[in-house]
Amino acid sequence: MWAVGEASLQSQIRNKIPSELNNDRHSPSYPSLRSLSAALAGLVAKAAPSIVAVRSHRSQSSGFAWRPGLVVTADEALSEEGEFAVTVPGGDSAPAQLVGRDPTTDVALLRIGLGRR
Repeated sequence: MWAVGEASLQSQIRNKIPSELNNDRHSPSYPSLRSLSAALAGLVAKAAPSIVAVRSHRSQSSGFAWRPGLVVTADEALSEEGEFAVTVPGGDSAPAQLVGRDPTTDVALLRIGLGRR
């Protein structure tokens, strides 16, 4: 989905930025906006496969796959009932168990069992 809108978004951005700022030959001390945009698009493409959806009975959030079977998410997004599900980019969902949480840093760790149901 990202690649489909990327060219259109970049085109819209280029049309709104003064040409002197949208030039790869701009001052060597500042990266051009085009280079910065390309670098950001590369980071998004690299990170996207690790982003997951985290759902509980009362809330929905996102997280990222940290290690196989482990997901990091925001603690505040998790409700207290303890029933969670994680959906990975391919669309597969699995129940998840809370491994640990730290409300002071707003971090929670979930264990998922894809393929082990």
